Amino acid sequence: MASVRTLAIATVVCLGVVIVSSEDTERHERNRSRRNIFQTMMMLSCITEKSSFDYSDYGCYCGPGGQGKPVDILDQCCKVHDECYGTAEKNCFPLFEYIGVYEYECKDRKISCAIEDKTKLSCREFLCECDRKVNLCLTKNEKEYNSAYFNMDQAKCK
Repeated sequence: MASVRTLAIATVVCLGVVIVSSEDTERHERNRSRRNIFQTMMMLSCITEKSSFDYSDYGCYCGPGGQGKPVDILDQCCKVHDECYGTAEKNCFPLFEYIGVYEYECKDRKISCAIEDKTKLSCREFLCECDRKVNLCLTKNEKEYNSAYFNMDQAKCK
């Protein structure tokens, strides 16, 4: 029987494929995009050739859940992202980090969040910054990707 983690990953992957396949790349490069849980995946596809699915079940923190010590710098990027989402959940409302929709622009492989007031970020803006930062971190360190950490046994994350 499939584990809850496997089912969650399969669901995210399937929904991600639908969104990614329906995305008009030129429009994505030119215009602001509005998404919810899949916005972080779309951001990554804008700034790198690496697939977001490569990180959907990587190490201890990239993908659903997260515990233990990060296995490498990429996993550390995802741990920081999880912590950022935790802050969003505390300061906004439960599950906001999974359903909140924000605006961002991706142009020339650069991501910018639509921020109205730089002195105080709204929940949407904060969430966008969480996603922007994890994608920059993953892209900056993508040469460190180790396929041995993909679909890793989570028992090693304790």
